Amino acid sequence: MSKRTDILETALALFNANGYIAVGVDRIRDEAGASKMTLYKHFPSKDVLIREVLALRHQQLADAITRAVEAAPKPEERLRCLLEWHHQWFKQPDFHGCMFIKALDEHPRHAAIIDAVRRHKQWLTQLIATLLAEMGTSDTEQWAAVLCMQLDGAIVHAALFDDPTAADRAWQVACRVPGCLKENG
Repeated sequence: MSKRTDILETALALFNANGYIAVGVDRIRDEAGASKMTLYKHFPSKDVLIREVLALRHQQLADAITRAVEAAPKPEERLRCLLEWHHQWFKQPDFHGCMFIKALDEHPRHAAIIDAVRRHKQWLTQLIATLLAEMGTSDTEQWAAVLCMQLDGAIVHAALFDDPTAADRAWQVACRVPGCLKENG
């Protein structure tokens, strides 16, 4: 593993557990076993490091969610797989909420960080829209946005109350989307 990767993965774990403002680059450097020169060679500022961490986190989540959704053979099951993936994530010991929501909260005026957050949320919304379209749902863009907001709320609720069942309540909302479940007619 390269030193750059060590620094990125260390920063991801620390930011995930503690937030972005609370974790300084000295702590990341020390826990990654890197020199100050090496850290700044790869990441000239903390803002650059945060953007790179968000890009890594997006790729991790996109890969995991895509695998989960693609495992379902029927369109009607794919949305449920997305919510089930979240349910399982909420039960993990390293679940501390959404790193994208935290980034937006802690850096509300930093355009590059907001862009990284926006790209991730747009990806998730588009995935949900695609799943809804496969099921024959009308107004997929609108419903996808609603379900993405519901998921964001479920993530916050799960982190705040240590409640992995928040994903199940998000599924109950999804079941009310017109055309979402054939058996819900």
